[in-house]
Amino acid sequence: MFKLKLSNAKTTQIYMQKLKDFKTWAQVKSPKSIRPALSYTLGWLSPELLGTGFRMIEVSDFEMKALIPADAANKDGSGQIHQGLVLNAVLELATTFTHRHMETSFYHVESSEVKISKKLKWNEGLALHVTKTDSEFDDFFSELQKNKKAQLSFRVSIEVGERKKTDTVDVKLICVPTPLLTS
Repeated sequence: MFKLKLSNAKTTQIYMQKLKDFKTWAQVKSPKSIRPALSYTLGWLSPELLGTGFRMIEVSDFEMKALIPADAANKDGSGQIHQGLVLNAVLELATTFTHRHMETSFYHVESSEVKISKKLKWNEGLALHVTKTDSEFDDFFSELQKNKKAQLSFRVSIEVGERKKTDTVDVKLICVPTPLLTS
């Protein structure tokens, strides 16, 4: 039994590394015409979230929703969903949201700040929700182009089960443009 668990863990590690390698290849070697679509699609397959049941359920240009199920593997010793899992999911939402508006080859995230405001018990499935306006993205891209550094802030609301109250996670992504090669 122990050997089987070890084998599964090793297989998962190999799979996650192959997925990371494929995502890197897609960014560097794939045809430019399909690169944005391929990057966006592969962005949904974050190795940090594989096996958790995390899934995006609604995606538009200015709104995203995702779910984190209350599976036993997602819970800590107190029976609540791990805050680290929620943090990874929120960062995935924020970066995927940003990727929908600008190809990752034009910028990269230099640093990030996260503030979790948790008052509820996360013992049921979580629904994550984030919205941005067109003007917020326009301001971000303008600042990035003008100042060579820009901050994009997100407030992700977290609903627990069917409760009316929500928790929040505030995320700030500090982005810089990727230097382009010139001839």
